[in-house]
Amino acid sequence: MLLKTIANLDNAVDTRHAAAVALRELDDVRSHERIRTLAAEYPEVSTRRVLQEALLRLADELNNRGHEQALARPRTPGEQVPGR
Repeated sequence: MLLKTIANLDNAVDTRHAAAVALRELDDVRSHERIRTLAAEYPEVSTRRVLQEALLRLADELNNRGHEQALARPRTPGEQVPGR
């Protein structure tokens, strides 16, 4: 619903901006591609910046998950653990 609110330019600027802020705070990695698409050419600067911030947060989240998954996977004897 937040993505639809942001994408609908008939909504008021402050409504779209508030939806972008809420979306940024959710850190929903499933929305990454749609946020990226919206942020690429979003016509309103302040909302586009919030969408870009959301992308940065999601990238951090995805990187952390990848690192956590790498740390959690079973190791073979003598294999080095990343980051140690």
